[in-house]
Amino acid sequence: MKYHIEPKTEYSIASITEEKSNVVQAVITADIHTENTVKMQATQAIFADALLSGSGTLSRDEFLEAVNLLGASIDIELAAGRCTFTLRSTSKTFPKLLSLFEMMITQPTFSAAELKRVKATAINQLHQAKEDSKGVANEQLQNIFYGAGDRKFSYAIEETITEVSKLTKGDLKKLHIDTLSRKWYVTIGGEKAAVTKLSTLVKRIKQNVEFSKSTAIHQPLPPKPALALEHIPSKQNIDLSIGLPQPITNQHPDFLPLTFAVAILGKWGGFTGRLMSTVREKEGLTYGIYARLEGFVNDEQGHLRIVTFFPPEKIIQGLTATFREITTLYKKGVTAAEVEKFKTILNTQQTLLQDSLSRQINDLHGYHFQDYSLQEIAEQKAQLSKVILSDINRVITTYLNPELFSVSAAGPVNSLQKELKKWHQGV
Repeated sequence: MKYHIEPKTEYSIASITEEKSNVVQAVITADIHTENTVKMQATQAIFADALLSGSGTLSRDEFLEAVNLLGASIDIELAAGRCTFTLRSTSKTFPKLLSLFEMMITQPTFSAAELKRVKATAINQLHQAKEDSKGVANEQLQNIFYGAGDRKFSYAIEETITEVSKLTKGDLKKLHIDTLSRKWYVTIGGEKAAVTKLSTLVKRIKQNVEFSKSTAIHQPLPPKPALALEHIPSKQNIDLSIGLPQPITNQHPDFLPLTFAVAILGKWGGFTGRLMSTVREKEGLTYGIYARLEGFVNDEQGHLRIVTFFPPEKIIQGLTATFREITTLYKKGVTAAEVEKFKTILNTQQTLLQDSLSRQINDLHGYHFQDYSLQEIAEQKAQLSKVILSDINRVITTYLNPELFSVSAAGPVNSLQKELKKWHQGV
């Protein structure tokens, strides 16, 4: 496989060329964030569906059928002010998929009938989101860490629903222009012919659009321990997001040691973290409990988030056990054996990337979007094996003070509010 990045002002194209590849995957991301407002949040809630709801001479059904007949897919995700398009197809059908993508992105219809349907769908999804206790807990936590203008802040669902109902075709067209005019980060994997065709298309599209540089507002707040509770009576368990903001970016020399510390505390998606081995395995208080760093993109600060859930009758016991592990980490640090173990795990993950073109594309795109060169990517990954024990224990005492953690809970919490507030005051 051959890796290449072609950086330009208006776009940047990263490619993984694989000869005789039967499949193609391309990921395109544009940062459309300026200042977060409830209207912007509402517009982003309907934009993806609206783009897929008819373009050029094709209706929504005709467009989606044309994509499906190719055995291909076009997925659009709008999250945290970033619009990402993912295209997948066989090498043979990729040129036809590109034609459909070009029509969709340059000639969206935004018809009145479809706008009515899209808004109704979005409002229904927002109502359903009120019952998503895991999502609510995460949003509450991020609202403690970031100001209202930041991309990671979430306005109240009812506010967003009200704003969605007011949106017009003009609001969609404005966001569409922003998506076209911002810098595109394009990452593709497949045969050379597919890479060439996508590169030609991107250059043609960008030549016809006036470039607009991103002016994203970032509003990180200092650590201020808080307890946020949202009562969702339909749930049996209480979902939790626990964490604290971090005053560094992923370019800071402390970021990699901090990544190791958080992985040892609660490696995401695995059974090797301390939290899983104690709170779940030894004490049986939950099915899963993980920790990771989130929100660190480009020059924006992020935060640590621990994700778990407990039955209402075990909530105090579960929180106490969780904070016991955080405090132990803070006071005693990690061991040399744990560091070596996690170096092996992280290095194995890098090796496993080679087994999947899709995973390689997504991995490359994550770095590409942050303007890493291929050399910088290699250097960053090489640093994983060079992190030392003393640096990890130093960053733990610098950034993971348990007294600064906030707790966000969503679920059947009404009858437990007094008990939870008393517990939180004692942490």
